[in-house]
Amino acid sequence: MHSDDPIINIGVNASLAHAYLDDHKLFVEQLTSILQSTMPHAIKVKWKGGLFAEKQIAKVTIELDGVEHILELAKSGAYISQRARVVGGIRLKTESVTMKEWFASLTALISEAAENHQAAQEAFTQITGN
Repeated sequence: MHSDDPIINIGVNASLAHAYLDDHKLFVEQLTSILQSTMPHAIKVKWKGGLFAEKQIAKVTIELDGVEHILELAKSGAYISQRARVVGGIRLKTESVTMKEWFASLTALISEAAENHQAAQEAFTQITGN
């Protein structure tokens, strides 16, 4: 239903924005939880809040194959997605990307790491006979 009342439109837009931020937050929390349990060596998490304030993820950094994927909480409550090239532990270039690009890039690196891990396991099995 469409309304021409600007007050109603502002309320609807605010409600949609709030739902988006809640979904965004839930996505980041679930992704972080999965990566912490499956790839703890590749993820760093910074938290904010606690005790008297709601505890939430302030920043997540996932580093795979010389690329950091960063999600950082902005003052607006949304997460900013960035990708950075890292060589020898030094961040060379950081770029802002859309969440869709960020997720596609991270997924591709995770898939590649899983394939390499599987290939290494197969080689180990062949070498050792286990």
